[in-house]
Amino acid sequence: MFLSAVVLTCGTLFLSSCNNDDDGGNGPEVVASRIKTVGVVYEGDGVETFEFIYDANQRVTSINNVWTGEGEEPGEPSVITFTYETNQLTITREGNNTVYEIDGNNRITKEYWDEEKTEWAGYEYNSDGFMIRSVEHWDGVDHVKFTIDVQNENVIRHTRYNDSGAINRIKEFNFITSGSGNLSGLQQTNVVDSNWKVVGGFYGKASKQLVSSLNYWDGPGDEANARTTNITYPSFDSKGRITEMVRSGNGWSESYTYSYYED
Repeated sequence: MFLSAVVLTCGTLFLSSCNNDDDGGNGPEVVASRIKTVGVVYEGDGVETFEFIYDANQRVTSINNVWTGEGEEPGEPSVITFTYETNQLTITREGNNTVYEIDGNNRITKEYWDEEKTEWAGYEYNSDGFMIRSVEHWDGVDHVKFTIDVQNENVIRHTRYNDSGAINRIKEFNFITSGSGNLSGLQQTNVVDSNWKVVGGFYGKASKQLVSSLNYWDGPGDEANARTTNITYPSFDSKGRITEMVRSGNGWSESYTYSYYED
């Protein structure tokens, strides 16, 4: 869910898609912009907001994170900081440091789980900049956790594996094929489950089109029990950028809000 008016490296530091397609001149031109805030509204529970701060190289350097419970006043922000070194990123949250290995495009290739760097989650990317594989390394062995299928610049499928190597979930994405596509670069099809880590292009390129729905089931033979998450976009700003997104399923719903820097 992380954009820049001056795009230096498509799909790495920014959430702009490098897609120059348009909708034939109908509607406003979508402007690629750095995301300023992401808000997540959990129905009946509360609101969590993330404000992204960037350095002169357009890298995320800190996030102001605020949780506001239902009926409560917003509290003081908790600050998440990003420290960059050669091929390394350290993220500090609530006093805890997590060290990441990054490549030359600032994509995360390893998330270390211990100080000795003997156990980690690893991420692999194709030549177009899309994540295609995720592994967990422990007991000296790589355990494949996800394989990701990409077609026509869209992530169309996640296949998840248990620790024994058996498939335990398949998720397939459906896309809105009309309009100008995912020019705001929302990271909707990543295997990393986070509302803030995926901002900044740390996990590769976002899909070219906006997701309309996704279906998921518990591996081969369970297709009849597929569940569906629907995604809608109730509002856009005057520049055609998404300002609200709603995800909903059977008995649940959550809303996302977005604002952007006007560079």
